Amino acid sequence: MAYLAEKFGVALEDAVAAGDSGNDLLMLGRLPEGCHPAIVMSNSHPEVWDWLARITPEERAWIYTPKAERAAGIVEGLKAIVAVKLKAHAERASASRRSSAHSAPPCPPCVPCAAEGRSVRGGVQWGAPLRTTAGAAGRVVAVGVTV
Repeated sequence: MAYLAEKFGVALEDAVAAGDSGNDLLMLGRLPEGCHPAIVMSNSHPEVWDWLARITPEERAWIYTPKAERAAGIVEGLKAIVAVKLKAHAERASASRRSSAHSAPPCPPCVPCAAEGRSVRGGVQWGAPLRTTAGAAGRVVAVGVTV
């Protein structure tokens, strides 16, 4: 995860891992380099559910389990993770505006700011196609969009 995040210029905390089997556990869990959101697929193998039951609530904080399976589940998970990040940003921006009635500092570039004509961090606009790279088996192994 760290290698791909660096290769695509994405902060590790903005990289999202999705998996459904035991060989995905290292990618899904907390890494030595930091923590990132993860999607544990609803049709995951039993060893993934066992692992999920053993980790701490702090480690589970950014793990999402979609109702849908396969690619639809990944899209559902990405939408949920982005929604949480956008809500957190809106709350920070609102608190910032309340704390300084005269001149609020500009918020960091984000997706909502794109609607106001400001650039989005990473140069990716809302609704822009995702940058992806295919693995040896033709699977998508990285999504290069930050929020």
